[in-house]
Amino acid sequence: MGFANIFQDIWLVTNKKNGVSSLEELKGKTVATSNGSYMFRYLTGLLEENNLLEDVKIVHLLPPEAAAALERGDIQAYAFPTYMGPKHVKVGFPLLHQASKTTPHLTGTSVTIASEKFLEQNPEFLSVWTDTRERAVKDLKEHQEEFYQYVAEVTKQDLDVVKESLPLNNIREENFPKEGLELLEGTKKFLVKQGLIKNDFAIKDWMLKDQ
Repeated sequence: MGFANIFQDIWLVTNKKNGVSSLEELKGKTVATSNGSYMFRYLTGLLEENNLLEDVKIVHLLPPEAAAALERGDIQAYAFPTYMGPKHVKVGFPLLHQASKTTPHLTGTSVTIASEKFLEQNPEFLSVWTDTRERAVKDLKEHQEEFYQYVAEVTKQDLDVVKESLPLNNIREENFPKEGLELLEGTKKFLVKQGLIKNDFAIKDWMLKDQ
């Protein structure tokens, strides 16, 4: 049905005391993120593009456990998602790499979906959803500070962390922005390559547009 937002960022941070200062220094080291997440696709792609994938060990670790693992030296770097990334940089974990700065093609996307059964039972939903979403995005962009304050309250995150995590340009009025489709195509190719999708398919076949 469309994209909720695009270019979801990732922050690759290292240890405060004896962390690395470049991607090359990760050779022979262990890094972590949450398997199956958009951060995992980023981390795998980043290492592969820098010819480090075979020389760096990637382990599964959930974000709440990452800070302790970094400080113990169990891992040398961690790929954090939105909110968690800026939050850890703010408290002193050195930023090694940020996806949106140099590898935007490895950022994440958030899509809105609905089952065929639901849509068959509610034929008016798509039209109402499309109109409501478009008006909502226009409204939040006209009231940016109020939007950020609301998100900060709901997520219980600091306001500056929320602003860095959710650039409003990443929330588009258009349901299927070109950049979002390109990012989703890249993610699909990655999943096919990993064997997580058995049979390739055309994304356009899954796109439902309001006529």
